[in-house]
Amino acid sequence: MHCTEWHYVCRSCDHRFTLPGADLSFSYGAFLGVSSTPEAVLLDAFADPAYAEIQALVSEDERTTGLTAVATGQLARTVAGSVFDPDSNRSPFTFAGTPPCPRCTSSEIALLRATETRWPGDISPATHKQWDALTSAEKAAAVSHILSALHR
Repeated sequence: MHCTEWHYVCRSCDHRFTLPGADLSFSYGAFLGVSSTPEAVLLDAFADPAYAEIQALVSEDERTTGLTAVATGQLARTVAGSVFDPDSNRSPFTFAGTPPCPRCTSSEIALLRATETRWPGDISPATHKQWDALTSAEKAAAVSHILSALHR
Protein backbone atom coordinates (compact mmCIF):
# COMPACT_ATOMS: atom_id res chain seq x y z
CA MET A 1 0.00 0.00 0.00
CA HIS A 2 1.19 3.51 -0.68
CA CYS A 3 0.07 6.86 0.63
CA THR A 4 -0.05 10.27 -0.94
CA GLU A 5 0.51 13.73 0.50
CA TRP A 6 -2.58 15.42 1.92
CA HIS A 7 -2.34 19.12 2.77
CA TYR A 8 -4.11 20.52 5.84
CA VAL A 9 -4.59 23.85 7.60
CA CYS A 10 -5.24 24.40 11.29
CA ARG A 11 -8.27 26.61 11.83
CA SER A 12 -6.92 27.75 15.20
CA CYS A 13 -3.38 28.91 14.33
CA ASP A 14 -3.48 28.87 10.49
CA HIS A 15 -0.51 26.46 10.38
CA ARG A 16 -0.29 24.56 7.09
CA PHE A 17 1.11 21.04 7.17
CA THR A 18 1.24 17.80 5.22
CA LEU A 19 0.28 14.32 6.41
CA PRO A 20 0.13 10.96 4.70
CA GLY A 21 -3.29 10.07 3.37
CA ALA A 22 -4.87 7.26 1.42
CA ASP A 23 -8.18 6.42 -0.16
CA LEU A 24 -9.05 3.24 1.68
CA SER A 25 -12.65 3.08 0.49
CA PHE A 26 -11.70 0.08 -1.64
CA SER A 27 -10.28 -1.80 1.36
CA TYR A 28 -13.06 -2.55 3.84
CA GLY A 29 -11.72 -2.84 7.38
CA ALA A 30 -8.40 -1.09 6.65
CA PHE A 31 -7.66 2.13 8.51
CA LEU A 32 -4.68 4.44 8.18
CA GLY A 33 -3.22 5.57 11.49
CA VAL A 34 -1.48 8.93 11.22
CA SER A 35 0.56 10.76 13.84
CA SER A 36 1.24 14.48 13.95
CA THR A 37 5.02 14.00 13.56
CA PRO A 38 4.01 12.65 10.76
CA GLU A 39 4.23 8.90 10.44
CA ALA A 40 1.65 6.33 9.35
CA VAL A 41 0.67 2.74 10.06
CA LEU A 42 -2.06 0.48 8.75
CA LEU A 43 -4.70 -1.18 10.92
CA ASP A 44 -6.43 -4.22 9.46
CA ALA A 45 -9.50 -4.38 11.68
CA PHE A 46 -10.39 -7.90 10.56
CA ALA A 47 -6.95 -9.47 11.04
CA ASP A 48 -5.65 -7.71 14.15
CA PRO A 49 -6.45 -9.66 17.35
CA ALA A 50 -5.70 -6.67 19.61
CA TYR A 51 -8.20 -4.56 17.71
CA ALA A 52 -10.77 -7.36 18.08
CA GLU A 53 -10.24 -7.24 21.86
CA ILE A 54 -10.68 -3.47 21.91
CA GLN A 55 -13.79 -3.67 19.73
CA ALA A 56 -15.31 -6.26 22.09
CA LEU A 57 -14.51 -4.20 25.21
CA VAL A 58 -15.97 -1.06 23.66
CA SER A 59 -19.10 -2.92 22.53
CA GLU A 60 -19.59 -4.44 26.00
CA ASP A 61 -19.34 -1.10 27.80
CA GLU A 62 -22.74 0.14 28.98
CA ARG A 63 -21.99 3.66 27.73
CA THR A 64 -22.03 2.38 24.14
CA THR A 65 -25.46 0.75 24.40
CA GLY A 66 -27.64 1.97 21.56
CA LEU A 67 -24.79 3.22 19.40
CA THR A 68 -24.67 2.20 15.77
CA ALA A 69 -21.97 -0.19 14.58
CA VAL A 70 -20.32 2.74 12.79
CA ALA A 71 -20.20 4.84 15.98
CA THR A 72 -18.93 1.90 18.02
CA GLY A 73 -16.21 1.26 15.42
CA GLN A 74 -15.17 4.90 15.55
CA LEU A 75 -14.87 4.68 19.34
CA ALA A 76 -12.85 1.46 19.06
CA ARG A 77 -10.46 3.13 16.61
CA THR A 78 -10.13 6.11 18.95
CA VAL A 79 -9.26 3.75 21.81
CA ALA A 80 -6.78 1.89 19.58
CA GLY A 81 -4.99 5.17 18.90
CA SER A 82 -4.53 5.62 22.65
CA VAL A 83 -3.39 2.09 23.51
CA PHE A 84 -1.49 0.94 20.40
CA ASP A 85 2.23 1.65 20.22
CA PRO A 86 3.09 5.28 19.39
CA ASP A 87 5.32 6.37 16.52
CA SER A 88 9.10 6.69 16.70
CA ASN A 89 8.71 10.14 18.31
CA ARG A 90 6.27 8.79 20.96
CA SER A 91 3.29 10.52 19.28
CA PRO A 92 0.08 8.50 19.16
CA PHE A 93 -1.52 7.40 15.91
CA THR A 94 -5.01 8.60 15.07
CA PHE A 95 -7.16 5.91 13.44
CA ALA A 96 -10.38 7.94 13.62
CA GLY A 97 -10.21 11.43 12.17
CA THR A 98 -7.18 13.64 11.70
CA PRO A 99 -4.33 14.06 14.20
CA PRO A 100 -4.11 17.38 16.02
CA CYS A 101 -2.18 20.33 14.65
CA PRO A 102 1.56 19.71 15.12
CA ARG A 103 2.04 23.35 16.17
CA CYS A 104 -0.83 24.14 18.60
CA THR A 105 -2.44 20.67 19.11
CA SER A 106 -5.87 21.96 18.09
CA SER A 107 -8.26 19.43 16.58
CA GLU A 108 -9.81 22.10 14.35
CA ILE A 109 -8.17 20.83 11.15
CA ALA A 110 -9.35 21.26 7.58
CA LEU A 111 -8.21 19.27 4.56
CA LEU A 112 -7.07 21.65 1.85
CA ARG A 113 -6.41 19.03 -0.79
CA ALA A 114 -5.32 15.49 -1.39
CA THR A 115 -2.55 15.14 -3.94
CA GLU A 116 -1.17 12.36 -6.10
CA THR A 117 2.35 12.99 -4.78
CA ARG A 118 3.59 9.77 -3.21
CA TRP A 119 4.29 9.92 0.53
CA PRO A 120 8.00 9.17 1.04
CA GLY A 121 7.62 7.15 4.26
CA ASP A 122 6.89 3.47 4.69
CA ILE A 123 3.51 2.26 5.91
CA SER A 124 3.92 -0.63 8.33
CA PRO A 125 1.25 -2.57 10.20
CA ALA A 126 0.14 -1.01 13.49
CA THR A 127 1.80 -2.57 16.54
CA HIS A 128 0.55 -2.97 20.10
CA LYS A 129 3.28 -4.44 22.30
CA GLN A 130 2.19 -2.26 25.23
CA TRP A 131 -1.40 -3.51 24.91
CA ASP A 132 -0.30 -7.12 24.54
CA ALA A 133 1.64 -6.89 27.82
CA LEU A 134 -1.48 -5.94 29.81
CA THR A 135 -3.64 -8.40 31.69
CA SER A 136 -7.31 -8.78 30.75
CA ALA A 137 -8.30 -6.66 33.77
CA GLU A 138 -5.79 -3.95 32.83
CA LYS A 139 -7.09 -3.91 29.25
CA ALA A 140 -10.68 -3.51 30.44
CA ALA A 141 -9.63 -0.73 32.82
CA ALA A 142 -7.70 1.09 30.08
CA VAL A 143 -10.68 1.00 27.71
CA SER A 144 -13.04 2.12 30.45
CA HIS A 145 -10.73 5.01 31.38
CA ILE A 146 -10.50 6.21 27.78
CA LEU A 147 -14.28 5.95 27.26
CA SER A 148 -14.80 7.96 30.46
CA ALA A 149 -12.49 10.68 29.19
CA LEU A 150 -14.32 10.76 25.85
CA HIS A 151 -17.75 11.05 27.48
CA ARG A 152 -16.90 14.11 29.58
